[in-house]
Order: sequence, then C-alpha cells, then structure tokens
Amino acid sequence: GENLGLTPEELFSCVISSFNEYKKFNEEQKIIFVEKDYHNLWIGKTELEEILKTNIIPLLVDDAINYLDKNYDDNTIIVTTYYCQQLLNDKKLKVFPLKITPPLEQLINFNTIPEDAYIIILTISDELKNRLKSTYNFLQKKFKNLNFFTIKEVLLDKNILKDVDILLTLKSIYNDYYHLFKEIKKVVVYSRFHDEEGIKLLKKLIKEKD
Repeated sequence: GENLGLTPEELFSCVISSFNEYKKFNEEQKIIFVEKDYHNLWIGKTELEEILKTNIIPLLVDDAINYLDKNYDDNTIIVTTYYCQQLLNDKKLKVFPLKITPPLEQLINFNTIPEDAYIIILTISDELKNRLKSTYNFLQKKFKNLNFFTIKEVLLDKNILKDVDILLTLKSIYNDYYHLFKEIKKVVVYSRFHDEEGIKLLKKLIKEKD
C-alpha cells in the first residue's frame, strides 16, 4: 500500500530504486515494461511482476527509447500497451503489447443500477482521479451519488465508504486495503491489463527464452 498515492517524484525514486535492484537479477533475460506516465508505469510493473513471477525493468517512453538504443539485444522482451507501442515507433524492437482494461461501463452494466445508488470510483492519485472524472462526467449526470476519490482521501476519512452501494477500484488498491471494503455491498475490481490471451503468449515467450 505504500506505493499508492505517491507524487510523480516519489514514484520516480521508486522506479530508479527498482531499476538498480534489478541489476542483481536475471542478467541474461531483461523484461522491460514501458508506459507513458508514472502511475500507470508503477501499476503495470506491479501487476506484471505478480503475474509473471519475475523482475521487471520499468521505463517511461522517452527513457525507454534512450535505454533501448544502447542496451537492446535478442534477450530483451519489451512489454507495453498498444498505445505506447506506437510511441516507441521502432521496427527493429520486438515489442509485446497488451490490451488494457476497457472503459468502466464495459465492466459493469450501469443500466441495471438505480440512479440513487451511492457509487465510488477509487483511484491511486489526484491525477488519475481527475482523468476518470473528466472521462465519466456523463455518468455523474445520471447518478447524482457517484463520486471519485483517491485512496489517500479514504484513509484520511473512512466515513467516505459508509453506506456505499458499489465501489470500483484497481486490483492493487483492493489487495492492499481489502479490509476497508468488507462492508460494501458490491466491489468491482479491475486490473491495468485485460488480455488473458496476451498474458498467456507472453508467459510462453519468456519460458522459451529461459
């Protein structure tokens, strides 16, 4: 839970620390995860390490371009999203893109939910909260009791979760703070990645390179 709600500077420090730690492991095969912003980089790295049971080098797009220019070889596996794959834009690189979680309205059928339901969308940072708020402002017009909070806000005021009907949050938040959500009627948990087939192929690729 200590990684959630961090500032970009704090996250960057965590990423650098992670990168330095990685040098001690798995010198032959390098798995690099590339993202566009700090928070998604950290979420993706955490999820991939849990899924793949191995260490991941996390790099932002610009850092990845610079790093791969000097350090790329056949033992390097680059994992990213389809969007970031286009930003890398280098035909020489073997990039493995994964599908990310679809829009929240595809994860839950809002048409079956009463309009007076108390719904919370819980995020890890103000930046992501504002992004989701902007994306789903159309839902707020229908659901007057739909609110967006960060985990930091909830930890400061646990009354926010009182009488919540539905809570939507990231798997990493749920795993770290599940005890806070025990009284909530319905919790919808989603991951950064939504690509069962892609994950299966990635595991196969890693095994073949071992």
